[in-house]
Amino acid sequence: MLLTVSYGDGSDVLGFRTTANIGQGASGLGVSGYLDSGQVLDSYETYAKWRDVWLTDSSSRRPQAQSPSVTALWRESDQNIKFHGAVCNQCGYVQYPPQQVCVECQARDDSTPIRLSDKLGTIFTYSLDYLAGTVDTPLAVVVVDFEPGGRVLCMMTDRETSEVKIGLQVEMSFRKLRVVNGIHNYYWKAVPLRGGG
Repeated sequence: MLLTVSYGDGSDVLGFRTTANIGQGASGLGVSGYLDSGQVLDSYETYAKWRDVWLTDSSSRRPQAQSPSVTALWRESDQNIKFHGAVCNQCGYVQYPPQQVCVECQARDDSTPIRLSDKLGTIFTYSLDYLAGTVDTPLAVVVVDFEPGGRVLCMMTDRETSEVKIGLQVEMSFRKLRVVNGIHNYYWKAVPLRGGG
């Protein structure tokens, strides 16, 4: 039994019970692997920007973000939080986000959800945005093709600009995009595959 307790601005207690099957079928890097795969920041200034220690002038480049629709967040949680696409039961074509009509064979309302969050992907194309009002300049926006099929447009993080290239293998990572008016908005970002996978 493992018990974790946190305190400060409230309290959380989590209890985990392990079985003899622990470690079987596990994939990915695990906690140690993710810690070892981390990138060293080039300066304290970069850290301070990420943690909002220093105010930057980048916010003046773009309009203030609007509050996300809470009902839309709830309605689209399967595609945005669980990161589910859909595989057509007629032709096997994978789409993200899920569509009512298959773009390959035009079958209607005949698909099965498929989880893409743990699938490896490859960068199909990308853009580096040096004007975006973001701490992570340049903002890397990539189109990722997944190995079982399916394609997504998303941001890429935890990367050096020189790493971003067509054909780079990536995995998906669940990240906070922003907080607007107290509403936390999360989504998936691509990160370079650093091992494990």
